Amino acid sequence: MTTTIPEAASTAADHTTDIGFSVHELQYLLSIAPGEGADRSADLLNVGPVPSVDETILVGGASLLSSGRLEVTEDGSFRPTGAALIVAFILTSSNRWHFITGGADDSIDAGVFVESPSGGVLAQPRTLGTWWFVLLDPAAAPAQVLVDTVIGMAESGERAAVTLRSATTADDNTFSVRRLGDDWAYGFGPSNADAPTQLVEETTRDTVVAALRAFSGDS
Repeated sequence: MTTTIPEAASTAADHTTDIGFSVHELQYLLSIAPGEGADRSADLLNVGPVPSVDETILVGGASLLSSGRLEVTEDGSFRPTGAALIVAFILTSSNRWHFITGGADDSIDAGVFVESPSGGVLAQPRTLGTWWFVLLDPAAAPAQVLVDTVIGMAESGERAAVTLRSATTADDNTFSVRRLGDDWAYGFGPSNADAPTQLVEETTRDTVVAALRAFSGDS
């Protein structure tokens, strides 16, 4: 990877809103820079571990090359281009991972938000095992992304429940929201705990937003 990635991410974020990758394509992109960030991202996306370098190059690399998202460099090696380069950089340099699930009325939705020091991506699973990514402005505050996503899901129906699980290499915590009309409730604590650290019933939207900002690291 090169030092021009943040600039490339800024440019692509203005123009790329929805780009899809297959499991094998993601395995190839994650294999470019192995490490904890790549491993955790692979777990979150349920695409890892990479089976082998040879198989990944033949399947995922060939697919990316045929679609114009992989190029051959002057020294004969391969490098992702455009949005694929940005997604690869963010997934392999990531340091915080979020899994968001929610149900509103009769619908269910799920997605992930992956943070890195140079930006973030939102992603959703779709048919045939593909993941579709939204590239975010590198200047976007992660806490605001989480608030907008969680509250947006909670307000998508008259009755809703949303769970946000956020993890770093050091901790793993969950924030849950319930809503029925104008009545809100929330709770949070370690993801594997038997009971939440704090549980608040019959509160307001503004109170939930403030608690979610604090949980998300917005001081």
